[in-house]
Amino acid sequence: IINEYANDSICEVMNIMSRLFMSQGTGHLRFGKLESYSTLPTEIECLLNTADKKSVYQISVKKYGEGILKYFTN
Repeated sequence: IINEYANDSICEVMNIMSRLFMSQGTGHLRFGKLESYSTLPTEIECLLNTADKKSVYQISVKKYGEGILKYFTN
């Protein structure tokens, strides 16, 4: 569980990073919200399990700890 400030910061960073996935032929991509993997809806779990590509990064954020950041594309 993270505080509101950290959540807002993560959302801002993810929106900036989403530009890496856009091109002239794609629509606008925007980060929705941070979800715990254990509470994902079934439809999202199915998308993740059938992803064409996946990138996984081990991250460490000072004062917040370590975690894993995953990108999936279908």
